[in-house]
Amino acid sequence: MTSQISDYNYCKPRPTYGKNLIYLDKVIVFLLLFVTVLSPNLAATETTPITVRILADNLQQDSSINYFRVLLVEALDATVNDFGPYKIKQVNFEFSQDRSLQMLKRKNALDVMHTMSSSEREHEFLAVKIPLLKGLMGKRMLFIRNDRKAEFDQITIARQLKQKVACQGLHWPDSDILEANYFKVARVVIFESMFEMLEKGRCDYFPRGIHEIQPEYNNFVEKHPSLAVADNLMISYPAPVYYFLGKHNTELARRITEGLERLIASGRFDQLMQKNPLTAHLFPLSKWRETRIFSIPNPDLPELSPTDRPELWLDLGSQN
Repeated sequence: MTSQISDYNYCKPRPTYGKNLIYLDKVIVFLLLFVTVLSPNLAATETTPITVRILADNLQQDSSINYFRVLLVEALDATVNDFGPYKIKQVNFEFSQDRSLQMLKRKNALDVMHTMSSSEREHEFLAVKIPLLKGLMGKRMLFIRNDRKAEFDQITIARQLKQKVACQGLHWPDSDILEANYFKVARVVIFESMFEMLEKGRCDYFPRGIHEIQPEYNNFVEKHPSLAVADNLMISYPAPVYYFLGKHNTELARRITEGLERLIASGRFDQLMQKNPLTAHLFPLSKWRETRIFSIPNPDLPELSPTDRPELWLDLGSQN
């Protein structure tokens, strides 16, 4: 009996644990190799910054572009945790404003551009509908010739100003707004040419945003020594300046919108306006209350403009 039991035990199949362990080890090694190969690509996807292309600074309007670039960077910084890293790339286009806008339609050419809104522009592009200057672009002070200051000091009603000719950009919405309100406008393609036309008497005045006029005066008075600014005289109309993007750039538009909203909520937006060289000299706003302001409507103000949010606009005081 003992011998039979012994033979039975000897003939039992051997355990297969060793083979299973060898198989499991191979699976683990394969998975480790797979993760090792794949993980750098995943990490690169998560950390590779997006490129945001904007217009490069230029000598003529450096402070203007600088302000909008700083504001854009702040908005992008405020959203890094939600949208990831980014890098700014400045690009140069020797084009008019209208042709530069068309570059937004091309992928990898131009991603973001600030400009004044119009119904046509909002139909053609994506607008981030937060006024970047809180309406200051529509507060227009006047470049004139120094020898005509006394003449402009005598202007007390809009009808007197309508008898004179304003220089404005060929494709600027400002030109359309002025003409719709029966102002005489000489449309000009090249920005600096307007200073030359003013100097030569081919136009009588050159309206510029209240934030633009002092920096531009400092930049151009040496080349155009007859240049002056009309004291206490302003044209006013609703004119939001937005960031515009191509319609393919929806995610970036959403990110910029979210970033700007965060800056507004935190008070950082107002801090930037009050400290940036482009706009700091406008404060306190009470200094403008004695200015003669000719208010006119903007017939091309797009629908759904955020006019119902007072925190997005600045009030210069009573309108005359």
